[in-house]
Amino acid sequence: MKKFFSIILIITLATIITKNFPLDLSFAYVPASSTQKSKIINGKYVPKQSLNSSKTPENSNFAKISEKNSNYILPSVITSDSQWREAINYCIENLIDKVSFKIENFNEDIYNIKTLSFVNTSIQAQGSVQNETASITYTFDYKENYILNKAAKDSKYISKLTPDQLTLFNQIKSISGNIIKSGMTDFEKEKAIHDYIVLNSSYSKNITSDSYTIRNLITNKTGVCEAYAYTFQMLCSFAGIECEIITGVLTGEDHGWNLVKLDGQYYHIDVTSDDPVPDKEGRILYNYFNLTDEEMSKSHKWNTTDFPKCEASKYNYYIYNNLVVETPKQMQSLILNELNKGTKEIHFYVKNFIIKGTDEFDFCGKSKRPISSFNIMGNIGSDGAFMFSPTYR
Repeated sequence: MKKFFSIILIITLATIITKNFPLDLSFAYVPASSTQKSKIINGKYVPKQSLNSSKTPENSNFAKISEKNSNYILPSVITSDSQWREAINYCIENLIDKVSFKIENFNEDIYNIKTLSFVNTSIQAQGSVQNETASITYTFDYKENYILNKAAKDSKYISKLTPDQLTLFNQIKSISGNIIKSGMTDFEKEKAIHDYIVLNSSYSKNITSDSYTIRNLITNKTGVCEAYAYTFQMLCSFAGIECEIITGVLTGEDHGWNLVKLDGQYYHIDVTSDDPVPDKEGRILYNYFNLTDEEMSKSHKWNTTDFPKCEASKYNYYIYNNLVVETPKQMQSLILNELNKGTKEIHFYVKNFIIKGTDEFDFCGKSKRPISSFNIMGNIGSDGAFMFSPTYR
């Protein structure tokens, strides 16, 4: 199963990296001697609330607050929970390394970092509490995938890259320059990026921490869906296509894919699921290329309130390329036409009828270019996406 995201959110005096939840995390302070509303015992506090790992920073509820206010100024004094959340989010959105706040009427049950929803950031905190006012310093450590994508979206963040990260950044930018050609439409750019990743990557057989990184997918050509999704997003940024990452579940396992915005409308695209397993050189699928919410929900599950709605179908791969067949006769005509051209892999989408078995392809004998055999990929007995692969004589 194509698992997604090694979730990272650390709230201790030492940064710990892990891929599983829940965690036994502590939030340490140097307490004052006066009685506090919050429960600080022997200088340590163990949060009661569990982590919510269902969102990315780009789609968290409070991310939308600072996005709406371009004149936002980071406060030095925090007086409310919403102000604190907005400030923390602002720091992460802007790759701030360290920040200090005074928090009035401090209560750990309210100002509990475990209630925040971040998958790209490790946070350390240290401070003191006196007369119900806390002085807290937060230190942020960002995942390489996140920093690389921020730099691809906005060049002002390039200065945040280490020399090693800058080398990788320039390598990916060079890849973008090679596959994106002048005059391409956004759809053509998206397809070029999708095809490049599928053709040059394979899903990791032996999953390690490196399997989740852009670096591993680019340098070693293998990864899991986090690596696929972040690499796709980064290449889209270089191509000028708005793209975000969406997290959810695929057949019972954590999974991640992308949302792209074309002509003002959002579409689902799952590059990982379009890369056949086991990998076959030169083979590309388009089963999950620009789907609607309704289509995607047949196999994927996600919190729909956290992400934009995907309702348009114009740029669905099969619709855009006139590959939808609604009758057996249309299917026969499409396949024979491609066989006559010598096409090695014929993609089409069956709608309003079902393929019952391989004997429905006996018409291939009428092709001007004879074939000796063929393979069919898709769900026999249902409609949906199919790929017909002939072996020519």
